[in-house]
Amino acid sequence: MLFNKVKKYCEDNNLSVSAFEKQCNLSNGTVSKWKDVPADKVQLKTLKRIATGTGTPLEDWIG
Repeated sequence: MLFNKVKKYCEDNNLSVSAFEKQCNLSNGTVSKWKDVPADKVQLKTLKRIATGTGTPLEDWIG
């Protein structure tokens, strides 16, 4: 699940989820909506924002 990957990324990089959302240009509360959503159900433009904001390849977030 994408939510778990984001949480792990935040823990590894000493970020709050809110800071992650700002870093990736996402609306406040976006990540919490993904708790039960597979990554392939998240919009591609959102995944691209995450990849760009974190400098992590898109495939790492989807796979």
